[in-house]
Amino acid sequence: MGKLKLTNGKMYIVTLQNGNTMEGELHDLKCVGNELYSLWIDMGSQLVYVPFSDTKDIKLK
Repeated sequence: MGKLKLTNGKMYIVTLQNGNTMEGELHDLKCVGNELYSLWIDMGSQLVYVPFSDTKDIKLK
């Protein structure tokens, strides 16, 4: 995955390791030290927790 500066409030398409994709507004990022640990994506009706280790690709919509 190339470098992408993730910004809260912007829309992203997240592709998971298993091939599933989700689309939504980035709500929050969690880090452990300097490493990205997880994302919270607002998919309209609910926030979805996404472990960063499960992501294959993240693209700005």
